[in-house]
Amino acid sequence: MYAVFGLRKVLTFITGLVVLVIIGLLFKESPTDLLEFGKTAWKVASGVVTALLLIGSVPFCYRWAWKCYEFFFSGAYPDLSGVWKGTVESNYSVHRAIQSAASSSTETLSPFDPKQIDAIPLEAFEAKLTIKASLLKINILMEVQGLTDKSDSYSISAAPVVAQNDEPHRLVYIYKSKHFKKAADDESNHTGAADVQVRRNADGKLEMTGYYWTARNWRRAGNTAGILSFVKED
Repeated sequence: MYAVFGLRKVLTFITGLVVLVIIGLLFKESPTDLLEFGKTAWKVASGVVTALLLIGSVPFCYRWAWKCYEFFFSGAYPDLSGVWKGTVESNYSVHRAIQSAASSSTETLSPFDPKQIDAIPLEAFEAKLTIKASLLKINILMEVQGLTDKSDSYSISAAPVVAQNDEPHRLVYIYKSKHFKKAADDESNHTGAADVQVRRNADGKLEMTGYYWTARNWRRAGNTAGILSFVKED
């Protein structure tokens, strides 16, 4: 989550904090042996950096520190850690309809006719997101109950995008998906990406809504895409 502030600002903050601690130590100790003081200052600096890394890495400490950040800064990027419940709406139904029409002698369906495509509802699946965030990383696990099997998606890379120009906060990530019981014409693993907006709904709960797309069966134009909608559980 350090990307919320930017690596340069994080390093500047750590450097400034170390300098302030050393200056304070300098006034308190009034050292005469600069070499010995240099060793002490190095230990103090190492301790400050270690403490910040521990606070940012230990879940309880990180969440407490982030709550303080949200309290003092209105509109701050929220802590995403926790369980999210929602749905995945997929264009898989459109793929099936096109395949059915292509293999039929009576059905007709043009993928270039917006009216025909809009008449096909997206396939909706219940899903759960489990997000574990710290100062150094964001891990996302998405569990989806499909038509015939369950699939799990694990984030490979994730980055928070802070709101600008009155736009909502966003989360973008790349993931690897695994199907436990794949169809004969499907892939057991595929890579995908998502770009979701993060905001609070009318009830004050955090929600994420956005799009996802995949490289699933790309060679035969079977790429899936759709809409992600999640609300964070209390």
